Amino acid sequence: KWFLPVVMLPPEWEDKVEEIFRDMRVAIDELDAYIVGGHTEFTPGLNRPIISMTAIGEVEKSKYIVTGNCRPGDDIILTKGVAIEGTSIIANELYEYLKRKIDEKILVKARSLSKQISVVREALLAVESGEVHAMHDPTEGGIANGLLELALASGHGFIVYEKSMNILPETEIVLSCVGADPLTTISSGSLLIVSPPSSTEKILDRLRNEGINATKIGKIVEDPATRIIIRKNGEEMQVSEENISEDLWKVLGKILKK
Repeated sequence: KWFLPVVMLPPEWEDKVEEIFRDMRVAIDELDAYIVGGHTEFTPGLNRPIISMTAIGEVEKSKYIVTGNCRPGDDIILTKGVAIEGTSIIANELYEYLKRKIDEKILVKARSLSKQISVVREALLAVESGEVHAMHDPTEGGIANGLLELALASGHGFIVYEKSMNILPETEIVLSCVGADPLTTISSGSLLIVSPPSSTEKILDRLRNEGINATKIGKIVEDPATRIIIRKNGEEMQVSEENISEDLWKVLGKILKK
């Protein structure tokens, strides 16, 4: 409901200030919310803008949804797809490198995925449609790390299936070209929704009717040590804090050094 942005800009970005706040205002108005404070500065040494946002809201106690409320037997729903933001970042940052290897139309689609990183709409629709026990928006470490964070917060485990996850064609092409794993590449734009089986189909139907791709990808299980993703080739990927890292930085570091 109330937002406080901290905006730090390179000194040469002075002519972009109005555009940034105009875009911010459009997004805030869509939520019927308000900017009530914040801070803006031009910061020497920056080569790109950094924007941090604090958001404050109110909710009825009975409707307060936390990451740690997963229960054994719950279904796990994934919206949109995997590595959405990662695909866009790689396509933009490595554009010159990729345009020699990938069709231009694919690159244009990949770069435009940055417009899909908000999950506010699908989160609201899910809560309106059925009982939701937990939600989480995966970021660094991708879907694999998002699932791990759900497991750690709730004290339970999970079994999910890669074949049930939506992987956009542009994501598959761009990430395979640079050697990044779609399951461990930053996945802002995806939403993990954990619901009891009695609500799953209601939530899926509502999201799909609203034009949002959504699939059931697996279940929450009792054993906290069971954190498994079944890959498309049938192999089991054991998910832990030790074996999950962000592929985006590895890829950018490797290729940009060339």
